[in-house]
Amino acid sequence: MLFKEPLAKRHNSKLKLDQLKYDLQHLQAAFRNYQFAKQRKKQDEIEREQLLSRRFTATDSENTTILIDHNLQHQQSLVVSQTYFW
Repeated sequence: MLFKEPLAKRHNSKLKLDQLKYDLQHLQAAFRNYQFAKQRKKQDEIEREQLLSRRFTATDSENTTILIDHNLQHQQSLVVSQTYFW
């Protein structure tokens, strides 16, 4: 429809059209970001609820060990292996 405009109005119409395209892209990106944040928040809430509802016992078959410091574990394994070597 831009090319059906009179030549004098064509430039202004093209600027308005370009602005509308930019605004549309901006709003679509903002909406996608909103949807992603909402989905991530919902997933975080589900994971949190699962963790809070879980009950750990001493006889759990799953391993509940948490490696807090990998470097410390590595150092300890080196010390143990050196005692066997010497």
